[in-house]
Amino acid sequence: MIAFITVDNEEIVEQHHAYALRKSLISFYQQFTPYLEAYSPREFFLDLGKEEAAWPLAHRIWEALIPAYGQKATLALAPSKLLARALSLLGTRAALFPELVLEEKPQGTLLFLSSDRAGAVQRRLPLEVLWPLELKLREHLLKLGFQTWGEIAALSPAKLKTHLGQDAYFAWDLSHGKWVNSLNLPQESIRIPVYREDEDADLTAALETAAGKLAQVLAARWLGCRELILAGVSREGTLFMQKRLFTEPCSSGACLADETFRLWQKLGLTAPPKEMYLEAGGLEPMAAKQLNLFGNQAARAKEEQLNRLLARLRKDYPAGFLDRAGNRGKSRREQMLAFYDPWRFRREAYE
Repeated sequence: MIAFITVDNEEIVEQHHAYALRKSLISFYQQFTPYLEAYSPREFFLDLGKEEAAWPLAHRIWEALIPAYGQKATLALAPSKLLARALSLLGTRAALFPELVLEEKPQGTLLFLSSDRAGAVQRRLPLEVLWPLELKLREHLLKLGFQTWGEIAALSPAKLKTHLGQDAYFAWDLSHGKWVNSLNLPQESIRIPVYREDEDADLTAALETAAGKLAQVLAARWLGCRELILAGVSREGTLFMQKRLFTEPCSSGACLADETFRLWQKLGLTAPPKEMYLEAGGLEPMAAKQLNLFGNQAARAKEEQLNRLLARLRKDYPAGFLDRAGNRGKSRREQMLAFYDPWRFRREAYE
């Protein structure tokens, strides 16, 4: 049985916030099952095993999830990923399937579709929740008058092809519940191969290039790594590995390059390896640092710094020299602006 879980949390405005929420939810779900797949930072597929054990487990997850995250959570349990997310997308239309709604609270909804009723419910599902099909194709079918999955399944692929072209076979399979997409474990590391064009190529340049690519991938995702691993296979076929741990998440290209060279030196290999890769583990979002220019402490510090600079200038230049800037005449441009736009630039200030 597959559970699709949606958590409605406050609006995410930055990428590292989304990653932090995703990682927190993964840690929460892994208490119940290691087999999960992130559909978005707030939406997850979970494989909960056989139906007899899946329902109590799903209820436990739902009860613990609502107070822990956000204002509302929706959990739909069904025999496949296709049906699980389709049920969660019903929204207000869930009232058409009262037999599926097990619990409904202001904080969330719990829906359950058993395997023996999957076929009957599937034929009645509205076309809007056939989510793997492209939006424009679903809208086209709705305009043609199709309303449910069963109406699509009743047609032959040849007849459906007149409306959808080559996409008719895919839509026909979906309407029959045929959609295979296995769950994958979440990515916990980033691996970059150390590639050389030939055996005589400079290994130092290859290591530097791999470290630079790794830094670019981390920066693009606003991530830092706490582990840097250099591993591979030697010419003799033996495995080797060296690891560097960081106290803080690292994404600097210069730092990663320096540590990569240190790891290579620690390996002490006499010949270039047969295969080698660079891996970043322990991924975490980088902290967003914002300079506070308007706080009281920052304002006082700026004022003290300006006073010190002015005191130094008064020592270096004659008295009254610094005051001449206030007596300078207005520029020609400002005078022309005041002449042509007197309502915006007061002329009397220049006369």
